[in-house]
Amino acid sequence: MTRRLRLSCLVSLLVLTTACASDRSHPPERRSPELEPVDRVSVPLAVLVDRMRAEPTWLDDAGQVWTYRGGRAERVQEGTRIPEEPAALRVFDDGSMAIATDDAVHVYSASGEERALDLSGLEVAIDGTSIDDLWVIHWPVLGEYELCHHTPAGDSCIPVPNVGGFTALLAAGPDGTAYVSDRDVQLLRFSDGALTPVAGGPARGLHSLRRSGDAIFGLAYDSGVYEIRGDRMAQRTDGHVLDVVGSSDEHFELRYDAEYVQVDPSCDEGWFTDCEERLLWSQTIVVRVRGDETDEIAHETCDDAHPGPCDRFSLGLGLDGDDVVVIGAPFRVASAR
Repeated sequence: MTRRLRLSCLVSLLVLTTACASDRSHPPERRSPELEPVDRVSVPLAVLVDRMRAEPTWLDDAGQVWTYRGGRAERVQEGTRIPEEPAALRVFDDGSMAIATDDAVHVYSASGEERALDLSGLEVAIDGTSIDDLWVIHWPVLGEYELCHHTPAGDSCIPVPNVGGFTALLAAGPDGTAYVSDRDVQLLRFSDGALTPVAGGPARGLHSLRRSGDAIFGLAYDSGVYEIRGDRMAQRTDGHVLDVVGSSDEHFELRYDAEYVQVDPSCDEGWFTDCEERLLWSQTIVVRVRGDETDEIAHETCDDAHPGPCDRFSLGLGLDGDDVVVIGAPFRVASAR
């Protein structure tokens, strides 16, 4: 008998979380409207997304930074030279931006003037409110991982213990604080010159952080979205979530669900054997969360009867006025009204 697996997947950068729950072979029927694709020609392909900005902001494969505003794509700092192999992007409200590579951080004023910060190293992550209030986690060639705060007065750094060999998460908090994760996926809060653990997190830790509006959200390896406040975090929702955007009062989640079937029923999967599986169906769902209430506002289904969405992919979520925007190929929108 063919073994059926229902796979709930979460893919974020290089993270994949799998849960098997039933032998359902058809996608759930949904009453929400379908996600509306945006013309591929009018919106360039995203290869790197600013995940700390609610407004959809991304870098394309030609090295141009874009933002999606008022239903159309607009260039940010047109003609600015972007370094090769960028690893992280932050665009700020004043039009300035910061781009990290594996060994440097480049900042650009609103007029496009470029300078490199004196923070060479590896495994660079960045966040902040402007190029003059920028947090950097980096690994000097000789030394420990450091969390550095760059301001016009200079750079102040503190070693981050138990991080070497692990790409740390980083998010700027309110009032000069910052959040960073260690190798044991423990989230730490930097405040008043010291790093202290954040309580209340999931057993397997967080795989990514999102800062949107007044909220900092963490996406869990196990399942669910956590909101981080001060030195504690609390779970807001369950389920496998690709991205989240919004505020504490109202946020939106991009969820993914799928079912696979094993091609060869006699295959016995083990440490040295991978059994080939075929996708039966998948669904991408956008939901709105207000307090304890969750409402589905749009979806798309990939199966034999709906092959169109099967070639789409999603990189993140953003807001454009009353619309929720799925950043990917193609861009898709859903009305949040």
